Amino acid sequence: MPSWVRANPDGSVVRVRDVARVEMGAQNEDNFSRLDGKSGVAIAIYLSPGANAVKTSAAVDATLAKLAPRFPEGAEI
Repeated sequence: MPSWVRANPDGSVVRVRDVARVEMGAQNEDNFSRLDGKSGVAIAIYLSPGANAVKTSAAVDATLAKLAPRFPEGAEI
């Protein structure tokens, strides 16, 4: 699999790393979470470089509160 997006007429190339951030991740994203012996859902949240952790936390909390009415019966944050 090439690591370039396109070749230019002058022979130079535009690489994936020139237009995106590339990170290694798990090859298998299946997981199983429990909290206090009950099934749960784990959500990984990563800060972008330079992001404000306090503002990000508040935004996550607000988003979860907004989504809570759509959770299955008995699910809670």
